[in-house]
Amino acid sequence: MRIVFLIHLGERHLNAKSVPPGNHRSARKRLLLGLLGVLVLAAALIFGVPWIRLTLNTVSTDDAYVNGHVTFVAARVSGQIARVLVDNNNRVHKGDVLAQLDKEPFEDAVAVKKAAVDTAKADLRAATASVRGVEAQDSTASERLPGFRALGISPRSLEDELKAILRQDPSRVLVS
Repeated sequence: MRIVFLIHLGERHLNAKSVPPGNHRSARKRLLLGLLGVLVLAAALIFGVPWIRLTLNTVSTDDAYVNGHVTFVAARVSGQIARVLVDNNNRVHKGDVLAQLDKEPFEDAVAVKKAAVDTAKADLRAATASVRGVEAQDSTASERLPGFRALGISPRSLEDELKAILRQDPSRVLVS
């Protein structure tokens, strides 16, 4: 089967060569190559355009200098920063809060110190009660020895005299 194309050029007719029946494969190849070209072009647009935008918007240099004012900032206490309240390149003034520290370690330290104070207060109450008990015993002993008080002898001086006697002659001690 032959297809003949006629081209009309004024009064002349020219016979164009027809496509032989065995060349349908080359037409199919052309169609597949065209589709492949469209897919490659679509992929290039999908992946290439963002890459080109990134490349054009990224500043890069091998010999760069930055001119700016640098101020060192130090906190009065050490700790972990919980929140930063300024952004890069913001102007700040003296007294502005730049960051907040994590409160938890400080609250824990305060709780430990309060517990130590409570323990010390309990120890003080126990010592006060002990002193009152000794004072009560001392007053009871003083009541038992009214004759010595009348003579002007204190239980302490009596004790010292007894110890001195025992040192001189331990045989005078009676054990009952």
